[in-house]
Amino acid sequence: MTTMHNAPVSGSRHRIEALAVLSIIAAALTVRVILLFDRAAYDPNFYNLVAGSDDYVSLAKALLNSEYAIAGTYWQPGNIVWLAFLISVFGADMWTLYAINMLTGVASVGAVTAAGWVAFGKRAGLIGGLVAALYPPLAFFHTTLQPATPAAALAAVAMLGGVWAVCRGSGWGAALFGAAAGLGALVRPTLLAFGPALFLALVVAREPAAAWRGWRRVAGLTVLAASFTVLTLAPQILANRAAGSGNLVSSSGPLNFYMGNNRDTDGTGINNPGQAWQVARERYDDWPKAFFKDLQADPGRMLALELRKLGLFWSNLEVANNVDYVAQGLDVSPLLRTLALNGRLGWTVLSWLAFTGFFLHAAEPGRGRKTPALWLLAGAAGLYMLGTAAFYILSRLRIPAAPLLCVAAGAAVTRTYGAIRTRRLDRALLGAGVSALALLLVFHAFERQLPRRAFYDSLPPGVFARDYNFGGEIKLVGMEAIESDHRPGGYAYVTLYWQAIAPPAEDYSVFVHLVDADGNKIAGHDERILGSITYPVMPTSRWPVGEILAESYLIELPEAMPAVVDVHAGVYHPETLARLPITMPDGAPTPAQFARISALGVAPPEGFARLDGEVTPVDLWFGDALRLTGRRIPAAARLGDTLEVELEWEATAPVGEDYTLFLHLFDAGMHLVSQYDMMALGPDLPTSAMVPGYPVGRSYTLDLPDDITAGEYLLRVGVYTYPSFDRLPIRDSEGLPWPDGVAVLATIHLE
Repeated sequence: MTTMHNAPVSGSRHRIEALAVLSIIAAALTVRVILLFDRAAYDPNFYNLVAGSDDYVSLAKALLNSEYAIAGTYWQPGNIVWLAFLISVFGADMWTLYAINMLTGVASVGAVTAAGWVAFGKRAGLIGGLVAALYPPLAFFHTTLQPATPAAALAAVAMLGGVWAVCRGSGWGAALFGAAAGLGALVRPTLLAFGPALFLALVVAREPAAAWRGWRRVAGLTVLAASFTVLTLAPQILANRAAGSGNLVSSSGPLNFYMGNNRDTDGTGINNPGQAWQVARERYDDWPKAFFKDLQADPGRMLALELRKLGLFWSNLEVANNVDYVAQGLDVSPLLRTLALNGRLGWTVLSWLAFTGFFLHAAEPGRGRKTPALWLLAGAAGLYMLGTAAFYILSRLRIPAAPLLCVAAGAAVTRTYGAIRTRRLDRALLGAGVSALALLLVFHAFERQLPRRAFYDSLPPGVFARDYNFGGEIKLVGMEAIESDHRPGGYAYVTLYWQAIAPPAEDYSVFVHLVDADGNKIAGHDERILGSITYPVMPTSRWPVGEILAESYLIELPEAMPAVVDVHAGVYHPETLARLPITMPDGAPTPAQFARISALGVAPPEGFARLDGEVTPVDLWFGDALRLTGRRIPAAARLGDTLEVELEWEATAPVGEDYTLFLHLFDAGMHLVSQYDMMALGPDLPTSAMVPGYPVGRSYTLDLPDDITAGEYLLRVGVYTYPSFDRLPIRDSEGLPWPDGVAVLATIHLE
């Protein structure tokens, strides 16, 4: 009789549950269909191929036409193959592609519901599915053709298989997890971070009373999941290797890594006002080198940047590039604005609910082993955050974590609802919510406060001092040796050090120009507020008096330009364009209204002129960058005639200063009898314009008096800065110094 009494109740419950699941699917479909129509009505090009946002569709068509190969591709091959498959089966109509991607997103809502159901119970699954159905950013990306759609869908499927594996010990679940994670990695490589989370959850869930059986289960399911991941990735890896590429998925990884980790970026990969990443753009191998150079230059800022990216990952800020959730979603869809409470209900709220679910289950004694899915979700979300933050943060890059958070949010809401219904708001629930809020506030502080703009009390080592006073408010106090790709069509990267000597009256602009011998501008950096290049923006009106700020300026070199140009810098009012007057280092005003800070050499194809014929090798180092490599000096000369000295120089690094050379001829009593003091390489090539790796030969003439006695004379050499007359230290090939910055170059017999 009991069975007969319960059968209708059980059937009714199943019908209600099925109806609830169908309602969630219907809600997800309704939201996405309305959003799709809203976006199409707003954007007249919505169903046309638009460069940038629809590159993947173009590449998919090219793949089908055998005009594109995914082996070694820059783009994520998974999305290209996915769209190519859709086009081959359903045609190339854009409406059809949007609709199928939308339906794929709706199906993933079902996977979220099932994952929550298996992990935390039916009610948690239904609520988690409802959150996924109505969560505005997820709905928006389901109406795009970006990799975010299949990546988020595969993340949801991976979580379904993962919770099935850790909660039920299912081999099929582990296989599904591995396959979905592998396919997802072809679309978004950071989804490989899911793998270790499964191992963590299996370790937590193993039976402590049967250690061997528990570890065997952990090993078996882990190997099964990893095998399916490898199997799904293997075709792309093998294709890459056959094409001569050693990349796991695509070739864009190093570039994307540097875009998110350089001296200028704010961690989003799109706000690079100084464009430091362009310095390394010419050669692929330069990306790692450029990163380590930036890291060594300022490790504190790099650490602060990484922390900021952790904050950005959990921020409510939706950073866009290819598609814009705010401009193409919230601003055009009344339904989306309503669901998002006009933008207030976003990633941070979802994260808070998910964190609450994580903390709530973790805080309960013995609860962890009963809910191993907790460790899977928390581990996958945390590792995915780290994997994403290792590059840069955009809303479309973090969206694959949304299905995980929706499942955890469902668990948190279920527990909260149960506590409210029974009027038992226990400490665990309250503590979980407060802890989740505190963690988000820490992340929020990272996002808002880091990295801080670096100010210096004095010039760092290796910076060349300058002393130009602009309007009595700002000084140019230093310059780093210019980084440059020394060829037409290359770049110059100029780093200047500025100091406020009085509170600046306004936010001034800066220019850095390359100027030829006739005063004509060849190239330059213009129309930027001084202090706005490197993140965070620090315009001049906010500069603390006395502190020094460094800023770098990228200048692209034209294809046609002279071999040597001057580098000029100036400060001006952004509205009137009036330049601030300049006081020179000696205190005298100048009408030029620019500061000549250096010269820049651009190597012609044939290089700079070397000495003809054989030369006597020399190995003298002047400072750290200037080297004397050869000489040709006669052993004897006649009194009253001239002494022709030929020297060959080489810069081993950017020199940064215009040095003066002296050649002094001394008699046996160390009396100076003749000298040459002039620009080291002559007026046509300042040493600051020397191109590393290009030797330069120059001739120097000393007049020999006719009223001195015949005999042996010493020719001594040195290099100094003018007007300070500070000599560069000299060392020989073995590193031994010459005293007082003077070296003996030759002995000359005068007759």
